Order: sequence, then structure tokens, then C-alpha cells
Amino acid sequence: MIDETIDFMSSPTAAEIFGQETADSIRTHAEEIKAQGAEFCDCPGCTAAKDIIDHLNEIK
Repeated sequence: MIDETIDFMSSPTAAEIFGQETADSIRTHAEEIKAQGAEFCDCPGCTAAKDIIDHLNEIK
């Protein structure tokens, strides 16, 4: 969910992993898409994971 992305990118851990500038940039982007109604992060990894989750019932 987008709130988890925002929370993580606001953390010291995100700043340590990505660098403060990148963490701030990702957080700002997440806040912007949330304001537009997004419920999930739109990065390729999260988009792929959501697609898999949305189609779990099709896996046999």
C-alpha cells in the first residue's frame, strides 16, 4: 500500500539504503500519487507484485 511506501521512505533506514535525496524523491512521488488517488506504489516491482497478487486465483 502507498502509505507503507511513504512511511518507509521517511525512515532513517531508507535514507541509509538509498541516500537521503533519493528517499525524499521517492517519498514525494508517493505522496503525489496518493493525493491523486493511488492506493499502491507505481514502481515496477510493486506493480508486478500487485499483478501477481491480483491473479493468484488463476494459478493452479
